[in-house]
Amino acid sequence: MIKHIRGDISKIDADIIVNSADTKLNHSNGGISKVIAEAAGYLLVAESKALKQIPLGEIGMTRAGNLKAKNVYHIPTIDVEEGTTISYEDLEAVWRRALTWCKANQFDSIATPLLGSDCGLDPAKVKEVLVKVGSEYQFGNLEIIIVEHEGVE
Repeated sequence: MIKHIRGDISKIDADIIVNSADTKLNHSNGGISKVIAEAAGYLLVAESKALKQIPLGEIGMTRAGNLKAKNVYHIPTIDVEEGTTISYEDLEAVWRRALTWCKANQFDSIATPLLGSDCGLDPAKVKEVLVKVGSEYQFGNLEIIIVEHEGVE
């Protein structure tokens, strides 16, 4: 099942919360990454620092800290140093991989923001990619929650 909501992703009760991050996992730059890090607390920030860097199109995982989730999948959508953003093709591939990880780990729910829409990708096209891949991966009882986060800078 795919559900669309507007709200604060850090308050969602899901097995996995997806963080739209930069490649260095610098959560202090603002946006959804900062909201998630502030809500999750020290554990997520410390584990993110230990990961150091994740290339565009890849996934890093940390525990969720104070969030109502088991883990956070960090999906970099921008490389600030290189000035590049994730492509729609790489977004599709990494989202497919995230859902495959959910299946492999028997998670029941995943909440994601509109990945990359905060760094230049068209929110409508991002939503289209998330829904397309999510529709292909309707296995078991996985609930996919696409969160349109308002008021984030």
